[in-house]
Amino acid sequence: MKDPLVAVGKATSLAVLRDALGPVAWRLGIKEIDAGVIRVDFSAEFRRFTQAISRFIYNQTQANGASYSGIFYLGQHGDEVENYAIFERDGASPVTHLKRSQIDLDDEDFLRACRLLGIEPS
Repeated sequence: MKDPLVAVGKATSLAVLRDALGPVAWRLGIKEIDAGVIRVDFSAEFRRFTQAISRFIYNQTQANGASYSGIFYLGQHGDEVENYAIFERDGASPVTHLKRSQIDLDDEDFLRACRLLGIEPS
């Protein structure tokens, strides 16, 4: 597998996304598909657009016919914050190491993230 994750903020990825999802972005009021729209915006339109990006990449295949395993993008709080989204697919998972930690439901960072995303924690 050449590149199991698509780095959505890279220039080459953004160029493909502009061509493929330009009409979707325009309908949502997003005038420019750039790294900022992926990293900074938290509007409802942004959420719908990033979901469209994920759906688009999920349905793509690599030159060798393999499916992509997920997406990678840098975080809004600094380039050292890396974010990964792994697609659920049939077959073996591309994740080979997993570290789990318990999230406290009263953790302020967790609650802030829920508020930003319009999610009710439970």
